[in-house]
Amino acid sequence: MDLQLAFIVSVIFFCAGLVKGVVGFGLPTISLGLICLISDLKSAVVLLLFPSFATNIWQSLSGGEAFTLLKRFWHLYIFTLPTIWFGVIFFEDLDQQLGETLLGLLLLMYASYGLLGFKFTITRGMEKIVGGIAGGLNGCFTGLTGSFVFPGIMYLQSTGLKPGSLIQAMGILFTVSTIALGVALYHNDRITLDLTVTSILALLPTTLGFLLGSTLRNQMSEKQFRNVLYAAILLLGFALLGGTGDGGK
Repeated sequence: MDLQLAFIVSVIFFCAGLVKGVVGFGLPTISLGLICLISDLKSAVVLLLFPSFATNIWQSLSGGEAFTLLKRFWHLYIFTLPTIWFGVIFFEDLDQQLGETLLGLLLLMYASYGLLGFKFTITRGMEKIVGGIAGGLNGCFTGLTGSFVFPGIMYLQSTGLKPGSLIQAMGILFTVSTIALGVALYHNDRITLDLTVTSILALLPTTLGFLLGSTLRNQMSEKQFRNVLYAAILLLGFALLGGTGDGGK
């Protein structure tokens, strides 16, 4: 990778880490959307593995409720694991442009959900059933596109968790998803040495962005920043659907 491309990738992961540090999610969504504008989706999915895993582990342990959250949402996490594998296998036979179009649609759906202020409430009695379905769908979309957010984040947001607990619950979901995605990609020969080295090098800018974002979290309105995030995701979705993500093909 030449220096110019390395600089662009570093900036992308710094920004993605910054977003994740502030709102607790967004690293795969932001990094995939931006990298797909200069490269292909298959490479982008592999590049996010190490930065995503490191920040997800950090996030999932940044609170004292890990065991409680695992006990409550085990159905979400368990059903995510096998369906990621199916998503990765299906992706092998999927047209590259179709995969990027699907990612663009997911970004638009998620951004629209946030910007329009939709809010759903899931009762405790329905958590296992809805969580299992959400986990299965989340795993399929993760394996297919590398984006961890849909519909798992919507499900967790609908269970009435406090902000700190929500961030940690998301961290656990992301950690489980990253591990399963990495194993599936490896067994399907999608991970190369060049992409692995680049992913490891991306740890530094990602960590710097994540630390800065964590600091900013207590100094700015999370609601305002979420609106900016949703707007950015919306623009990225339109860009991918408009075919601007053909760089690198």
